[in-house]
This record gives sequence, C-alpha cells and structure tokens, in this order.
Amino acid sequence: MRLGWVGLILYYLLTRSFFLQVRPVYYDSFEYVRLVASMSKLGIVEAIRNSHQPVHTLYIMIAGGVNQLIGLSPGLSLSALSLAAGLGVVIFWVLFVKELTNSWKVGYCAGLVLCMVPGFFVANTNILYESLLLMAQVMSLWSLIKYSKTLKLAWLISGAVLLGLSQLVFIGSLFLLIPIATIFWIMRDKMSWGRLVLFGVVFVMIAGTLDVYVLGAGGIIEKYLSHTGDLVSGSGGGLILLGRVVRNIGYISWQLLGPVMALLVIIILIFDRAKLARLRLILISLALPAFLMMQYWHAGYYGRLGMLVILPASLMVGIALSKRSFWIICLGMVMTFQLIMLGIKQQSTPYVLSLKQWVEEKVITESDWKFVTSDNARMAFEDSGIAPFVIHDPEREIQDLNEYINSSPEQKVYIDRSALSYPYWQPDGWEDHLLSKKNGVMAIGEWVERHCNLKEVSGIIYEISDCVGDDE
Repeated sequence: MRLGWVGLILYYLLTRSFFLQVRPVYYDSFEYVRLVASMSKLGIVEAIRNSHQPVHTLYIMIAGGVNQLIGLSPGLSLSALSLAAGLGVVIFWVLFVKELTNSWKVGYCAGLVLCMVPGFFVANTNILYESLLLMAQVMSLWSLIKYSKTLKLAWLISGAVLLGLSQLVFIGSLFLLIPIATIFWIMRDKMSWGRLVLFGVVFVMIAGTLDVYVLGAGGIIEKYLSHTGDLVSGSGGGLILLGRVVRNIGYISWQLLGPVMALLVIIILIFDRAKLARLRLILISLALPAFLMMQYWHAGYYGRLGMLVILPASLMVGIALSKRSFWIICLGMVMTFQLIMLGIKQQSTPYVLSLKQWVEEKVITESDWKFVTSDNARMAFEDSGIAPFVIHDPEREIQDLNEYINSSPEQKVYIDRSALSYPYWQPDGWEDHLLSKKNGVMAIGEWVERHCNLKEVSGIIYEISDCVGDDE
C-alpha cells in the first residue's frame, strides 16, 4: 500500500510540476493575482472586498496567506496552491472510494484515473480555485462516509465544517448537499434528527460567519444572487430547453473528461453497468450537482462549474478497470500522452496574453490611439494606461460604440477579434468559451461589416474607422 501511495503521488507531481502556469491565463486568474499582490497594502480582508461577486472568500484568503508565508510571486503562490490542493483531492478521493467500496484496489484505481482527467489537470496547473474547492468537497464526503460506518460525532462535525469551508470557496458547493443527503438517506435508520440539525447548524455557522465579517449582510445577499440570471435560456419551449440542457451536459462533460475518458464512461454505462448497481445512488447523486452547474453559461472553457463530474466518472472507470490491469495500463499510456500534449499547449501564448503583448508594444511606438475589446479580453489592458471601450451588451451599446469610434477622427481606433465576435467565440485560456452568453444576439462584427471600414493589422487586431449610423 505504501508503495502504491508513493507511485500515485509521484505520477501526479511528475505530470503537473513541469507545466505549472505562474502567469494568469483564465478569465478570473488576472483578478486573483491582482488581489494577492494588493494584500500587502490593503490587507487580506479589504482585498477580498475588492473581488467581484460571487466572492471566493476562502480561496482568496488562503492564497494571500500562502503568498505572505512563502514569499513567492503572487502567480507562483497561486499555482503552488492549485498543485498542492489537487494532490489533496487525489489522496482523499482514494480514501473516500476505499471506504465506499471496501477496496483499496478500487480506491487506488479511481485515484489514478482522476489524475488522468484533462479538466482536473487544467485545474491543478493553472491559477484557478477548483482544486481547493474539490479538496474541501472530497474531504467532506470522506468524513461523512467515515461517520456512516463509525457513527462517531467527530466525523459528522468534520463533514459539516469541511462542507462549510467549501461553501466559502464557491457558493455552488451547496449542490454537494445532494450526495450528502444520499449518504444520510442510505444510513437513515442510524441517523437521528438531532444530529441532522447539528450538521446543518455547523455548516451554516462555518459558511456564514466569515462572510458576515468580510462582506456584511448586504454583501452575502449579493454574493448568492449575483449569477441567478445566467442559467441556460428557456426561450423556445420545453423541448428546446431540454435540448440545451442535454447539449450542455454532453459538451461540457466531453471537455472536462476528454474524448478517451468520455467514451470509456459511455462504454461502461452500456456494457458494464451491472458492476455499478450497488453504487447507483451514490454515482447519480455525485453526477447531479455537476449536471445542474453545467446549466450556467458562466463556466469557462472547460465548463469548470461542472468539475464535480470528474468524480463519478473516475469512480466508474476505477471500478470497471480495477481487475483489468492490462487495460488500465493502456488507458494510462494514452491519457498520460494526452496530458503531456495539453501541458505543452499550455506553454504557448493564449489569446489575452498575445493581445496584452500587442498593447504593450503599441503603447511604446504610438501614443494617440483607442481600442475596442470585449469583456473577456479586457484584462489585456491592465497596467497599460489605456482605457478601452469594453463591450458587455451588444444590443444596447451599438450607438455608444459608434460615438466612441467617430468622436476623434484624428485618432486611430483598433478592435480585436473578441470584440468583433462578441457575444460568441470568446477567449478563455487557450481556447474559446464553451457556451455563448446569449442566443440570437447579433455579433458586433456584423454591425461593423455593414457600417464601418475595417483593415486587418495583425491576426487578431483590426483598424476600424468611418462608421456611419447604427443598426436599427
């Protein structure tokens, strides 16, 4: 067993350590680096208050603490946190599955498979909060499985505390109550109402106390209501809505798991599902929170709000391959190659950083110019001294854009690809955002083609001029 742990930990570290990203790449990463860098002047609490909603309170607090403790750059501190927390996820996932199945071998296989998942690799090697979130969630589930076997109150309280901490990392952790409720249902004959109430009280106290202190009552209300309007569109009727829901689940799961793992899960569900019968309730309850979170467009390139789907998938594959050593070796070879290729891709320059380089060079060579970009690429202008026109709502901002372009005819105005394609095909990391914000909205580029002169400057930059009128 000890040798197995050493091998698993080494595999995790060797497949990730060489590909760590100390530069911000994904949408919110730029803000995390800026907040951590500002903590020496503002203090941790004030820095957290400067974050956007929903605030990832505990993530920012721990990130700032790690940065001050080890004295590295903000980017390196945040990447180190992602790497370390990801290792914690693997360790406690193995322990959870071992308790769940009464098999070290199945637990080990599930942990190994988890290490191979592309979406998990992205979370572990970039400045993202998902590794810390998953660690708190998996530790909570492990504590509650231990409680279901021992009935020791300490395990119940531990599970509630860890769930509360995960809630402080991200508000979507509330959906973890689905698998937790399933565990309690399975052991309902041993679970008293008093202990159930105790669990709830501890959870609310942990999840609420720090936020009350940092954000205040108004801030908490804003935090929990900030993205209620971002759910998948229900326009078009029930069948269209169902189609969008299924599309989101299939598309995002494919991205998170990668094609090899996704196809393997499908094969297991079709041909080997008998082995999963005993754990059917647990598997469904772990998948449901992920499927629900996938219905928010605000999910990033890898659909990161649905990250929890990697847990039931790795459990299914771990069970199916735990007695098939040859196949798990084959899977390991294929998936490791996929991770290496993904890691190599992460060494290239993503869209926003390419734009940032162009802006920095332009500031030096030309002084009198303006720029139009989208909300997804505005981070390229931080610290540049240039305040771009940032597109948030194409339907309402066409007239303002027209006035901005024509207000100073002597100034050159540039526009990038993300602005022209907005609200579709928006950059996030090395790829484009999975799902558009809205359906049926005219892209800015369509209006520009009809009303403006457009000249390509580089692969992603254009000069725009002589716009006439708006689009009624």
